[in-house]
Amino acid sequence: IRELFEKLEGVDEVMEDPEITSGRLVTNPEKMVLRETERAFVYFSLHGLTVDAVIVNRLLPHEVSDQDGDVGVSLDNPLYRTRYTF
Repeated sequence: IRELFEKLEGVDEVMEDPEITSGRLVTNPEKMVLRETERAFVYFSLHGLTVDAVIVNRLLPHEVSDQDGDVGVSLDNPLYRTRYTF
């Protein structure tokens, strides 16, 4: 265990330096998943970690369906409106 801690020494400084490290959160446009992403964003911020982007997957025009036949959800759906959290 001591050897592991020695290897990890200084990693926190690298992770907290926005000139070196930033993170990207990837989410889906589902109410619960968006809430989890917001929570992750807050945790990153509280620990001094920089998030430079929030990416929302599975945004399709309403008229388009994916390969499974699922129809895309309209981009004006309230779930897709990002709140000021991000």
